[in-house]
Amino acid sequence: MSALKAYEAAGYKKHWDNPYKLKGRKRVSERILELLKITETDLKVTVESMTNVYADLLVNAKKVGNFNAAKGAADSLAKMHGLMIDRKETGAPGDFSRMNDDQIRQFISATASEIGAYSGGSEGADEEGEEAGC
Repeated sequence: MSALKAYEAAGYKKHWDNPYKLKGRKRVSERILELLKITETDLKVTVESMTNVYADLLVNAKKVGNFNAAKGAADSLAKMHGLMIDRKETGAPGDFSRMNDDQIRQFISATASEIGAYSGGSEGADEEGEEAGC
């Protein structure tokens, strides 16, 4: 905030040049720097601090009936804790049309194992060798 607004927020009456005179004093400028350092330390972002921020947003958004904000906070919490991931397309158009089923499974297994998300194998395959749910 500006020096004038800070001056008023501290309870002084509006006066155009006094806040700038005060800001120029060594003791005042040292105190301003001290307060800024405290604020920097308090703003250290961690998973725990962001979890608390999103949880507070979720609770307050639900209280006031802002369900878009509540959904946004819930989505952010889920993503941060690995419960929901953003998907992205892999490969160029037509890459998979040139592969047979075994090549596609091998590609998926190799790609997913890089991120630790796929165990491979044929669990969920039905009798005809097709993946379940396809």
